[in-house]
Amino acid sequence: MQYQKASAELERLARVLRAYEWTDHRAKISREEAQIAEKEHEVAQARRDKERAVREAGVAEKNRVDVQTQRDRELKKGGKVTRMEEEAKELEKVVVKLRTQAEIKEGTIKDEETARDASERELGEVRVSLFSSLIFAFADIKVSSKLH
Repeated sequence: MQYQKASAELERLARVLRAYEWTDHRAKISREEAQIAEKEHEVAQARRDKERAVREAGVAEKNRVDVQTQRDRELKKGGKVTRMEEEAKELEKVVVKLRTQAEIKEGTIKDEETARDASERELGEVRVSLFSSLIFAFADIKVSSKLH
């Protein structure tokens, strides 16, 4: 009988042990399932973050390309402006050079006009002198022809 009691007690303890192990394993499985669900949630969140980051990277890349294009456009425009400013400076130099030449030529013209006026006065004086000389010479000739 003692054997039966020990055997029954042993069976009861074995059942209690199995029940405890089963309960422990179920709790462990529940914890593991919760961890798995949490990790799946984290993975899903990481995927959403990754997709958002990829979209933002795409938008940022598009913005970079747009900015680069705009900068290139402005540089070309700036290059045009710079080139046109350089051309304007060159043309301004040419204008200054031509104005200087014109002023020099105007000065030369005034000098030549002054010289011409002086020459005309001298010519007038020479004509008057020549006319006077002719008159005197003619008068001398008349006087000498009357004397002879």
